[in-house]
Amino acid sequence: MKNQRQLDANEAVYFTGALEKVLTQVYEKQYPDLLGASGRIFPITSEAGEAADIIKWHYLDSVGTAKIITDYSDDLPMVDVQGAEQIATVKDLGNSYQYSVREIQKAAMMNFPLESARAVMARRAMDEKIDQLIWYGDATHNIAGILGTTPATRGLVENVNPYSNFATETNFKTALSNLVKLVNNFKTSTKGTETVSTIVMSESMWDNLDSLYSDDNPYISVLDAFRTKRPNIELLSARQLDNLDDVAGDYGFLLINKDSSKISVEIPGIFRSLEPEKRNLAYVVDNIARFGGLLIRVPLSAKLYTNRASV
Repeated sequence: MKNQRQLDANEAVYFTGALEKVLTQVYEKQYPDLLGASGRIFPITSEAGEAADIIKWHYLDSVGTAKIITDYSDDLPMVDVQGAEQIATVKDLGNSYQYSVREIQKAAMMNFPLESARAVMARRAMDEKIDQLIWYGDATHNIAGILGTTPATRGLVENVNPYSNFATETNFKTALSNLVKLVNNFKTSTKGTETVSTIVMSESMWDNLDSLYSDDNPYISVLDAFRTKRPNIELLSARQLDNLDDVAGDYGFLLINKDSSKISVEIPGIFRSLEPEKRNLAYVVDNIARFGGLLIRVPLSAKLYTNRASV
């Protein structure tokens, strides 16, 4: 009689091979809709190494200059960096899924591939958690996010938008002109050291600018015209930037210089599945990842603007 509590040798070989195929699909899976976890907002780095428990970096302000020198000069100006040391504790993330012994036996008997949906869901759930931490942080574990859930966990300083309300503006030329001014000011305010590579808008701002058309050409929206003027800037929209702090109508947008040496999301350990473990009448696959957080080395490399009257 068939033992429904244990896999025989052939079933065990089948399970190992079939699970390997499932995990190959899972590791290759990408979720571009999760802007934070996919690296579309800030670069993803893993410089600390998977074994790291603490990450240290400096909130930097570069100091120094250069000058014309003569041969054998010994008074060269010193270039240095100044800034407070920051420390983040790497957090472990985990979830799991399982296959029953009977389920594996049936699949082996019919030589069917293992059902992969639960493995894909486990990867998706992990990426969703990372994305949530990138946006909102975690007050309990002292993790800062882009927006944060408390002032202490807000990673970016909030700036008042000095121009028109982009979510309600009705004049094409005004909206386009003000958007260009913001991009230019991002560069001039840092004396040219920072240039915008990415703009992430609230969905309300995006929808308005994408449907606000030129009087001269009813097929050209503000976003179309801006892309023509600034073709190297990537435009994205994110629902997280609407209803800030759960206040209806409050929205924000991000201007970013996407440079990993200045700002990044540190993920020392990407999603990884451990060896399946027999527990009762099932084989459980535990999954882990390690999250270091939002590392802001140069504060002016990203700016959060909102439509609020004051911050």
